[in-house]
Amino acid sequence: MAEERATMGIYDRDYYSQPRGFEGGFGAPRSAAQLSITVRLILLNAAIYIVGLFFENKQLPMLWFGVSNNTLTSPLHWYQFLTHGFIHSPESGTHLLFNMLGLWFFGRPVEDRLGRREFLTLYLFMIVAGGVFLSVRTYFQGVPVRVIGASGAVSGIILLFVFYYPRLQVLFMFFLPMPAWILGVFLVAYNLIGAASGIGHTAFDGHLTGMAVAALYYYRHWNLSRTFSNWIPSRLGNPLRRRPKLRVLRPDKDEKLAQEADRILEKLHREGIDSLTPKERRILNKYSRKVRGS
Repeated sequence: MAEERATMGIYDRDYYSQPRGFEGGFGAPRSAAQLSITVRLILLNAAIYIVGLFFENKQLPMLWFGVSNNTLTSPLHWYQFLTHGFIHSPESGTHLLFNMLGLWFFGRPVEDRLGRREFLTLYLFMIVAGGVFLSVRTYFQGVPVRVIGASGAVSGIILLFVFYYPRLQVLFMFFLPMPAWILGVFLVAYNLIGAASGIGHTAFDGHLTGMAVAALYYYRHWNLSRTFSNWIPSRLGNPLRRRPKLRVLRPDKDEKLAQEADRILEKLHREGIDSLTPKERRILNKYSRKVRGS
């Protein structure tokens, strides 16, 4: 996380406040810049782009790491499903610039909401999902193409931000204020129209894949880091699996409290904070203390 709090009551939690990084408006600076996952991803993308500029043939990184119609049928190149999301066009720095601006403004609040590990897992999953979809689509269309860029994952992160903070004011194109949900509608509509038209070199369906993952993640209440942690055999020394903590568990009681808290949070999301009864507020306070102490 970007900052530590000495105490955390229910009113300090994310679902009662606007996301950190947006205090005072869209893009307001947070406290001292720390190397969050968002910042590290931006630095990694920038470093890869700069290294690519030193190649005599500047298309080589795209040829080596971009996803293509042949990636699907070549298991030795399946790494391209992931690596294509870290390669950007050497012909125009705006490809990298706009993707990283989107990640900077919208990635930080989403990372604060999800946590570093879950945010990174989701971001990488969006890249892979987009790469697989694009390779399948171009393979069956018989289209020889190379696809690169983080746009699909960034589009997914932006839409997830919209789901979490639909009423928050953002600045579209840095000057036009609007609620986040309007930005989300525009983003989906623009990419649907672009995908239907088939004009240009933009992989609109890759963007839509990232947004589809975001919608599934939000509405299905996924936890990808926990899911993948359970899938990876322990004998491989799974780095995602947390070490067990020594504490006494009361499964039935703990699960009942968590379910009750989830129900109240759903009500909070639908009807707002004023709809909560004193009892429901006490339950959320209790759950907040338990989560912090776990």
